[in-house]
Amino acid sequence: MSNPFALLANLSVDATRIALEYREVPADQVMSGPARVGTAELGQLHGCSIGVWEMSPSVTTDVEVDEFFIVLSGKASVQFADGAHRWNCSPAPWAIWLPAPPPPGW
Repeated sequence: MSNPFALLANLSVDATRIALEYREVPADQVMSGPARVGTAELGQLHGCSIGVWEMSPSVTTDVEVDEFFIVLSGKASVQFADGAHRWNCSPAPWAIWLPAPPPPGW
Protein backbone atom coordinates (compact mmCIF):
# COMPACT_ATOMS: atom_id res chain seq x y z
CA MET A 1 0.00 0.00 0.00
CA SER A 2 1.53 3.34 -1.02
CA ASN A 3 -0.25 5.53 1.56
CA PRO A 4 2.28 6.42 4.30
CA PHE A 5 -0.63 6.54 6.79
CA ALA A 6 -1.77 3.01 5.92
CA LEU A 7 -3.08 1.04 8.85
CA LEU A 8 -0.50 -0.93 10.73
CA ALA A 9 -0.90 -2.90 13.95
CA ASN A 10 -0.69 -0.69 17.05
CA LEU A 11 -0.59 2.55 15.06
CA SER A 12 -2.82 5.58 15.49
CA VAL A 13 -3.57 7.82 12.51
CA ASP A 14 -4.22 11.57 12.46
CA ALA A 15 -6.95 11.64 9.81
CA THR A 16 -6.65 15.43 9.47
CA ARG A 17 -3.11 15.07 8.05
CA ILE A 18 -3.83 12.57 5.29
CA ALA A 19 -3.60 13.81 1.70
CA LEU A 20 -6.88 13.10 -0.10
CA GLU A 21 -7.58 12.54 -3.79
CA TYR A 22 -10.43 14.85 -4.89
CA ARG A 23 -13.06 14.41 -7.58
CA GLU A 24 -16.37 15.97 -8.56
CA VAL A 25 -19.51 14.08 -7.49
CA PRO A 26 -21.42 12.81 -10.56
CA ALA A 27 -24.15 15.30 -11.55
CA ASP A 28 -26.94 12.72 -11.16
CA GLN A 29 -26.06 12.43 -7.43
CA VAL A 30 -26.01 16.19 -6.69
CA MET A 31 -29.18 17.69 -5.22
CA SER A 32 -27.52 21.03 -4.43
CA GLY A 33 -23.92 21.90 -4.79
CA PRO A 34 -21.38 21.98 -6.35
CA ALA A 35 -20.19 18.80 -4.68
CA ARG A 36 -16.65 17.49 -4.38
CA VAL A 37 -15.38 14.48 -2.47
CA GLY A 38 -11.89 13.61 -1.25
CA THR A 39 -10.85 10.10 -0.28
CA ALA A 40 -7.85 8.08 0.90
CA GLU A 41 -8.02 4.34 1.52
CA LEU A 42 -5.99 3.22 4.52
CA GLY A 43 -6.57 -0.50 4.47
CA GLN A 44 -9.05 -3.34 4.80
CA LEU A 45 -10.44 -5.24 7.76
CA HIS A 46 -12.43 -8.42 7.15
CA GLY A 47 -13.21 -7.28 3.60
CA CYS A 48 -14.34 -3.77 4.63
CA SER A 49 -12.50 -0.70 3.36
CA ILE A 50 -11.13 1.70 5.95
CA GLY A 51 -10.27 5.23 4.95
CA VAL A 52 -10.81 8.96 5.22
CA TRP A 53 -13.59 10.71 3.34
CA GLU A 54 -14.32 14.42 3.00
CA MET A 55 -17.32 16.11 1.39
CA SER A 56 -17.73 19.73 0.32
CA PRO A 57 -20.78 21.64 1.62
CA SER A 58 -23.55 20.23 -0.59
CA VAL A 59 -26.49 17.83 -0.67
CA THR A 60 -25.95 14.56 -2.52
CA THR A 61 -27.52 11.14 -2.80
CA ASP A 62 -25.51 7.98 -2.49
CA VAL A 63 -26.04 4.25 -2.18
CA GLU A 64 -23.74 2.45 0.20
CA VAL A 65 -23.54 -0.82 2.07
CA ASP A 66 -23.14 -0.91 5.85
CA GLU A 67 -20.97 2.03 6.87
CA PHE A 68 -19.22 3.29 10.00
CA PHE A 69 -18.06 6.88 10.22
CA ILE A 70 -16.75 9.51 12.59
CA VAL A 71 -17.34 13.22 11.96
CA LEU A 72 -14.00 15.01 12.47
CA SER A 73 -15.09 18.56 11.66
CA GLY A 74 -18.05 20.42 10.24
CA LYS A 75 -21.48 18.83 10.33
CA ALA A 76 -23.61 16.44 8.33
CA SER A 77 -27.14 15.19 8.22
CA VAL A 78 -28.21 11.76 7.04
CA GLN A 79 -31.73 11.21 5.73
CA PHE A 80 -32.98 7.68 5.03
CA ALA A 81 -35.04 6.91 1.92
CA ASP A 82 -38.14 6.06 3.96
CA GLY A 83 -38.07 9.55 5.53
CA ALA A 84 -38.50 8.04 9.00
CA HIS A 85 -34.98 8.77 10.23
CA ARG A 86 -32.77 11.84 10.06
CA TRP A 87 -29.51 12.10 11.93
CA ASN A 88 -27.73 15.39 12.47
CA CYS A 89 -24.04 14.69 13.04
CA SER A 90 -21.25 16.87 14.39
CA PRO A 91 -17.69 16.20 15.61
CA ALA A 92 -17.82 13.66 18.39
CA PRO A 93 -15.67 10.99 20.01
CA TRP A 94 -17.88 8.15 18.81
CA ALA A 95 -18.53 6.27 15.57
CA ILE A 96 -21.83 6.03 13.72
CA TRP A 97 -23.02 2.86 12.03
CA LEU A 98 -25.31 3.13 9.02
CA PRO A 99 -26.73 -0.30 8.26
CA ALA A 100 -27.95 -1.15 4.75
CA PRO A 101 -30.27 -0.12 3.15
CA PRO A 102 -28.43 3.16 2.83
CA PRO A 103 -29.70 6.72 3.19
CA PRO A 104 -30.57 8.51 -0.05
CA GLY A 105 -28.89 11.81 0.75
CA TRP A 106 -26.03 13.28 2.73
